[in-house]
Amino acid sequence: MMRKLVSLPRQLPSSEPTLDALIRRPMGTLRTVLVLVAGLILAGVALTGGILLLVVHLVQTSGPSRQALEALRENPQAVRQLGEPVRRGWWFTGQVRRNGDAGMARLTLPVEGSRASGRLRIDARREKGSWCFLQLELRAGAGAELDLLPAEAAPACREGLPGSGGPVI
Repeated sequence: MMRKLVSLPRQLPSSEPTLDALIRRPMGTLRTVLVLVAGLILAGVALTGGILLLVVHLVQTSGPSRQALEALRENPQAVRQLGEPVRRGWWFTGQVRRNGDAGMARLTLPVEGSRASGRLRIDARREKGSWCFLQLELRAGAGAELDLLPAEAAPACREGLPGSGGPVI
């Protein structure tokens, strides 16, 4: 018995895409869109984080912050409460504003030492290029506030405040 070979007709290439091609094409496009969106989100987060770190660095290295930390480290009673070494914490609350030689600062900085941690409250103004402290207080742990300003510093600084008859910034 002889068998006859039957050949199937060959499919001619069609201009219509196959089902497999239809499924793969949108996924490739979707995947590209998702990668682009994820990249934009990551770039936005990185930019925001960079700006935040820059602002924190600028405030932490500003004149009133730096001078207040020096005054804290030079005060024996504050160093006894906190313990050595006295370090500034990473975060802060408040603001620093400058306009040429004038400005103001109201900040609360976290500080810590080997024994305790606390908050350094700063209220200062800038006149003729120099910072003058109106308030510089440490509150360490549950203890009372420690005034870090010399007794004669605050009145001299307040002379230029409104209502005191002195010059106003």
